[in-house]
Amino acid sequence: MLTLNGKAEVVVLDAKAYQAMLEGVEAMQAQAGIAEGIASMERGQGEPAQTVFARLREKHGIKPAK
Repeated sequence: MLTLNGKAEVVVLDAKAYQAMLEGVEAMQAQAGIAEGIASMERGQGEPAQTVFARLREKHGIKPAK
């Protein structure tokens, strides 16, 4: 860590440590998204996948699979 006037200004990481940090952030974001999705379903705000897929097929003119 580099400081300027006694305050942290720059952090230097090697590429491996930086990549590990990014992967950790991505994992935390994915977990937060999953938790929010579960919470919205528990609040009754979700839709069944079949309903969503049917709406998308109709919107885009895709025939259902047989």
